[in-house]
Amino acid sequence: MKKYPFILISALLLAVTGCANDNSTVSTETTVVTEQSETDQSVMEINMDNINDVFSLDYPPENYENYNPLFLYCYYDKPSEMDLRTILYYGMGEDYNYNVNELSEEELHDLGISIDGEQIVDLVKIPKDKLNDYLVKKTGLTIDEFEYNDIELEYYEQYDAYYGYRASDNIVMPIQFTSVEMNDDVYTAGYTVDGNPSICQVKFKVNDGVLQFISNHKIEVEE
Repeated sequence: MKKYPFILISALLLAVTGCANDNSTVSTETTVVTEQSETDQSVMEINMDNINDVFSLDYPPENYENYNPLFLYCYYDKPSEMDLRTILYYGMGEDYNYNVNELSEEELHDLGISIDGEQIVDLVKIPKDKLNDYLVKKTGLTIDEFEYNDIELEYYEQYDAYYGYRASDNIVMPIQFTSVEMNDDVYTAGYTVDGNPSICQVKFKVNDGVLQFISNHKIEVEE
């Protein structure tokens, strides 16, 4: 099977911001953040006219914010039940697709890799902090909070990063949405996959213009 870089994303601008101690400063900053959030959510208002675009995925994907369909390819009642191998199938984008020549000699030695002039393009390095940034942004959890956190990459504590290879198989399937509605700040959307008549339902929020997923499962339909 052809190997493919687990394109590591980082478009995770998931930096957790702290609060200032000065009360007047806090009030001002809170107003700015709230206005920005409201603006983003207004821009990202999802309906039947645009939901297919929100869940579109070019192959291979380049923009981590368009990895949304991968969160429909596994079922979960809560984020901690997600299959990380599925939602991270294409990694996290080009910014963290490390070339082997960018790794230190110590890393290459510890990984048991000798390049000897050969170009190795399949090796992937994912810094744990960047991985957690992405997962928090898309799921609200860090990797250690998932019930099953095997991503088929090996963790090296001395570098605080994951290393390994990923397959290039295309797992993208056609998705057809049948409904979408919002209750408070939670969207609920119904859809079918690859022409299968079974109806599925996904729930998610929009935080600062990025979808954060809550649950995804099949709906039992009475005949």
